[in-house]
Parts: sequence; structure tokens; C-alpha cells
Amino acid sequence: MGTVIGFVALSAFAAFMVRFGYRFAMDKLSREQTAINIQRDTLRAEWFALEQARRVNDVFYQARTALHNEATGQTSRPPWGGNQS
Repeated sequence: MGTVIGFVALSAFAAFMVRFGYRFAMDKLSREQTAINIQRDTLRAEWFALEQARRVNDVFYQARTALHNEATGQTSRPPWGGNQS
């Protein structure tokens, strides 16, 4: 009888430890996932800002090239290289 009670108690303790370990691991994973999501959103915003800056730069170079060509009557590339894309 004592071994049965001991076995049940040991089984209950083992089940509790497994459940506790599982919950601990899931909480840790959730915190890590939140940090990764924040980092991903930050990188996405930075990439978007860089892409917008590149587009503005392209428009600036196109306008500068057009103004240079209009002022000089040339159709060749200006001395600064014009649009590199």
C-alpha cells in the first residue's frame, strides 16, 4: 500500500513538474516572440524609410538632370553622372 501511495505521489509530482516546465517554456517563448516582433517592425520601418529616401533621391537627380539638359540644350549626361539607376 505504501508503494502505491508513493508511486501516485511521485507521479503527481512528476506531472506537476512537467506542467510547470511547459508553462515556463511557453512564457519564455512568448516574451522572446514579442521582442522579435518589435525588432521586425522596427527593421520594416527603417527599410521603408530608406526606400522612401531612395525614391526622393531618384526624383531629385532626374529633375536636376532635366534642368541641366534644358539649360544647356544637351541630351547627354551631366558632369555629375545623372541618374545612376
